[in-house]
Amino acid sequence: MDILYVSNLYPPSVGGAQVHLHHLAKAMQGFGNHVSVITLTTRSRTDWLRLSTVFSEKDRRYEYDGVDIWKVGFSVWTRIRMAPWAFAYYPFMGTSVRRISALMSSYLEGGGRVPSIVHASRIGREFLSRTALNFARRHDVPFVLTPNHHPRWKGFLYREYNRIYQEADALIALTAAEKKTLVEECGVREDRVHITGIGPLLSEEHSVETFRARFGLQERFVLFLGQQLRHKGIHAILQAAPLVWKEHPGIRFVFIGPQTPYSRSLFQGEKDPRV
Repeated sequence: MDILYVSNLYPPSVGGAQVHLHHLAKAMQGFGNHVSVITLTTRSRTDWLRLSTVFSEKDRRYEYDGVDIWKVGFSVWTRIRMAPWAFAYYPFMGTSVRRISALMSSYLEGGGRVPSIVHASRIGREFLSRTALNFARRHDVPFVLTPNHHPRWKGFLYREYNRIYQEADALIALTAAEKKTLVEECGVREDRVHITGIGPLLSEEHSVETFRARFGLQERFVLFLGQQLRHKGIHAILQAAPLVWKEHPGIRFVFIGPQTPYSRSLFQGEKDPRV
């Protein structure tokens, strides 16, 4: 097959969703498929709206671990036309998504070959997934979405993604609980949701002793590994630390992952050496 993967972020940006997608792309290419990726950024970020539209990065084509990547950059004129819909995004979300997607569509159409399937990964706001879905429909090829769905994504601000969920030909859920949420809360047809499962990606080379020595971790510790965002539950783990220390005073709490303005603020007043 000729597979086009679409994602707002892609490695070397660090994050579970983008690493998962990259390993999938490499595996599918290893099976003999032609694989290409369209993304908007390779940097970690917390602004999913302005930095993907009016302040987009420069256009660049590159290769990462043997996978062909196109980081789409928009012209000044396109970014000017996107600006009103970016700033009015939340109160006029439906119209904004359609207008921004329409502006992005010409770039995807100019990308060259038409794939036999389009597979998007949900990272960030809706417009790139909508653009990918519309692209697939115009060329009469299947559209697959990995929603990476979070339980807190419900309500008014997430209605446009629910529409994309419902229109997709297939959704890839990573757990049975995620499938249940997609069907019961997001209105997706049960037969369109497929559970693949997911596991950790572990380095082939590591040294427990070196890691413990570098960070002074000779005792047991609790590990948070991921993007340091509030909705990942990082604050809940930090708040739980004093409760754990009442019975296990020697336990360390270790937080690894890309920092954010939120996490810097969260840890700014933390003086306990066990964190």
